[in-house]
Amino acid sequence: MLAAMLAFYVLAGLFGRDPWKGEDAIHIGTAWHMLHYGDWLSPDLAGRPFHEPPLYYWSAAITGKIFGWLLPAHEAMRLASGIWVTLTLMGLYYASRELYGEEDAAAGPLLLAGCAGLLFHAHDAQPMLIALAAYAGTLGALAAIERKPKPAGIIYGLSVAICLLGTGIAPTLPLLVIAPVAWWLSPNRPKALQTLSIGLLLASALIVPWPLSLLSFEPARFHGWLTTELAPLKTPFSLMSCCHGLPFRHFRWLDGRCGSGAKISRHQISFYH
Repeated sequence: MLAAMLAFYVLAGLFGRDPWKGEDAIHIGTAWHMLHYGDWLSPDLAGRPFHEPPLYYWSAAITGKIFGWLLPAHEAMRLASGIWVTLTLMGLYYASRELYGEEDAAAGPLLLAGCAGLLFHAHDAQPMLIALAAYAGTLGALAAIERKPKPAGIIYGLSVAICLLGTGIAPTLPLLVIAPVAWWLSPNRPKALQTLSIGLLLASALIVPWPLSLLSFEPARFHGWLTTELAPLKTPFSLMSCCHGLPFRHFRWLDGRCGSGAKISRHQISFYH
């Protein structure tokens, strides 16, 4: 029943409509250009460099290619958003199961699905959905760090990699900052260090090939992308303004533990647009 409800939630808003104005049209257009012109290394928008990480456009172009025979191109590409939202809900489910047990595991994904602030964006062509999936995956990984250290390390590494390749440097920083915190709070620090090291090594192996390839083949675009990514980090900002950029909005944080140790405080987080 839970899977059916969440599947309906994910799929219901993806079909039967033209692209919405704004980001929906922008990101579908970027994925369309990548698919039809074969420039998979870096996104373009209206024939001009679009200095954004490529992962969302890769995923949208691939779903457009696979399902383009069945659906209109914009709907086939928008299916990528459904995939990232599904991964988000799965990550929250497994985090809830680790923290609270099987009986209460449904609470995490249902709380997120019930957020009015997410309803529009979950059915939009929106790269920040990758950050949402990455944060949910990190929650699941850190919740399982004591019981399943190797899978937790792999999931953590994948989460960091997709976040940087999908949304850039700034949204990825909290996922890196949380690693020493998780190590410090863990009751078994040597095991936690090994788990987090596996994750960071995996993330590095997945992340590095794209910027190196971009630097080798299109150095001007690489420097444009890097300048765009670093610009927000060079301006003064407070801890609160940094947290305001996290890709969660209008749902209660899960009270729980890091591994089997520390408690996570309850606070309100906002979905960033």
